[in-house]
Amino acid sequence: MISASHNPYEDNGIKFFDATGSKLSDETEARIEALLDGPALTRESVKLGPRHARGQVARRLPGVLRLDDSEGHGPERPQDRDRLRARRILQGGATGAHRPGCGDHSDRLLANGKNINLRCGSTAPELLQLTVSGVQADVGIALDGDGDRLVMVDHLGRLVDGDRLLYVIALDRQEQGELRGPVVGTVMSNLGLEQALKGRGIDFLRAAVR
Repeated sequence: MISASHNPYEDNGIKFFDATGSKLSDETEARIEALLDGPALTRESVKLGPRHARGQVARRLPGVLRLDDSEGHGPERPQDRDRLRARRILQGGATGAHRPGCGDHSDRLLANGKNINLRCGSTAPELLQLTVSGVQADVGIALDGDGDRLVMVDHLGRLVDGDRLLYVIALDRQEQGELRGPVVGTVMSNLGLEQALKGRGIDFLRAAVR
């Protein structure tokens, strides 16, 4: 994957994944870096051409996608799919590595490889906030350019804290009898989240951030 994550496209780098879709170990990355002794052929970011997907024409991606049908992209549990179909969900995809939804809403942005995270997505959710409240949607989901950073917006267009989301999801799963194992956060997760979960008898583990 060529990605700058939540940063501008000028900061693009290369991410490698193994056969399971996981990031490579530090040892493997070190071995790859050791092989890159020769000079790299590069050009300025602004001189890069448009991206083309194999077998299809590069498509216009909206800055905010309206997900009216989650079939093929939603949760696997039928009851969760039924609950989502009754909701109006808006997604802000940051014009990055995201598959378009079935329809779109709000202003459209042409994904040209040079406007990733530009005034959109999880680092700039203001448009999504205005749109969610403006069209009376139930929830908004903003992602960054490579889809690994998420920010959510409630029906009033207010940003919802990520630790609070973890707590709500964990309690819902616990009440449904579907919680398996501990909740996993990161070393940056708020101590209040850990204490609140423990108060409900739920273990909390912290993962390193790479």
